Amino acid sequence: MRYIAVLLVCFTVGFGAQANDNKADTPVATVSFTEQLPEQGNLVLGIYDDGQFGAFGFQLDAMSNGGLTHAFKASGFDGKVKSTEIITAPMGTGLDRIMLVGLGKRDEQKTMLDWQNIGGKAA
Repeated sequence: MRYIAVLLVCFTVGFGAQANDNKADTPVATVSFTEQLPEQGNLVLGIYDDGQFGAFGFQLDAMSNGGLTHAFKASGFDGKVKSTEIITAPMGTGLDRIMLVGLGKRDEQKTMLDWQNIGGKAA
């Protein structure tokens, strides 16, 4: 269940330079997990199929005066398990983009493998 909390808490994605002699400036994805909402960059946010946000989703929605709710609804994202949608982060959040990752039904029991597969869609 720890993975569940991490995915719901915050999963940020950034870009750095690849350490390769031929392509030193080629960007590669870097991923970090945090228990605090990032102030910049990109964010992966898990959402259940009932469209409810977790604590960070509610915080982002408040920071953007309902902008996250609007962007979520406008995207048509349904929250089905392992579905993804990238949206432009609403003004006021400091973020660039948000990847919504569908967690499926809130009351449906998921195995660790299920959570790994859901997380794999984000990576």
